[in-house]
Amino acid sequence: ELLFSRVIQVRFSGSFEISMSSNSGIQTPAPNHPQGDAAPKPQESSMPASPPIHEAIATAVCLVFGIVAAILFHMSADWNSLAIVMSCGAFLAGGHRPVLNAIESLKEWRLNVDVLMILAAVGAAAIGDWTEGIVLLFLFSLSGTLEAYAMYHTTRSIESLIQLRPREAWLVTPDGKERKLAVDELKIDDIVRIKPGERFSVDGVITDGETWADESTLTGESEQIHKVIGSQVFSGTINGNGSCLVRMTK
Repeated sequence: ELLFSRVIQVRFSGSFEISMSSNSGIQTPAPNHPQGDAAPKPQESSMPASPPIHEAIATAVCLVFGIVAAILFHMSADWNSLAIVMSCGAFLAGGHRPVLNAIESLKEWRLNVDVLMILAAVGAAAIGDWTEGIVLLFLFSLSGTLEAYAMYHTTRSIESLIQLRPREAWLVTPDGKERKLAVDELKIDDIVRIKPGERFSVDGVITDGETWADESTLTGESEQIHKVIGSQVFSGTINGNGSCLVRMTK
């Protein structure tokens, strides 16, 4: 059974917004901008916070204290008191974050996986199975740390990709003239000119011309993709040798 599941939604309107939802029912929605309002200007540098070092340290401490406690429990009874102290340290290191999450959940009269794990660990300690409780909290803490690292790297990858999006585009006016303006000023169904070697400035569909596109930043594939009229193109990918017109779709 999965302890965690996480869904990431990315919205792009000049800057990007990340919406995360988990199986605990807690959601962090991205802010909505009223229609007609200009989207916020993208930040020059919006790299995520540092990796979850504290969670990793707490997980490591839980493991070390747990191993020491297990060894002491298998020695003579004279070491049981010290073993219990080490077990409490392991419980504190591995269970402090789930306890905080459980408290927040109980304030809203909801049960989540943190509450269940804490109850199971405390129950194991109550009947004298300290080692079982430590193993449970360590695995739970480890899964939380791995999830935090995955979210951190995913966020950095998304931000790095967004930074590749051009800030300006060549808008083709109805009379056939071209003028350069900020991408944020474009509207749906606007026609933009993509010149050879440039990055596609918008997501859209080719309406005129033929080219090849390097989409390795999205797919990881180095082979260029042939684009003709009606083909979908993506912002931030690289146009090849051809010049084409793209109708902005989003």
